[in-house]
Amino acid sequence: MPKSVLVADDSLTIRKVVSMLFATEDFTLTSVDNGLDAVAKARELRPDLVLADCMMPGKSGYDVCHELKSD
Repeated sequence: MPKSVLVADDSLTIRKVVSMLFATEDFTLTSVDNGLDAVAKARELRPDLVLADCMMPGKSGYDVCHELKSD
């Protein structure tokens, strides 16, 4: 069963690079472009790993991390 990864970054380039890096691995990748969507998607999918940008619209990566840790 593949592990799931949530990538939260407002840069399309970064999201594409991460997607290319994980393309040959056994991971299911989901991408969002802001912190608010990152929290919602993480609560919905319960990913094994969240990669979050520090500076994003809505919520920073630090805010996302804090909210997910408090769940």
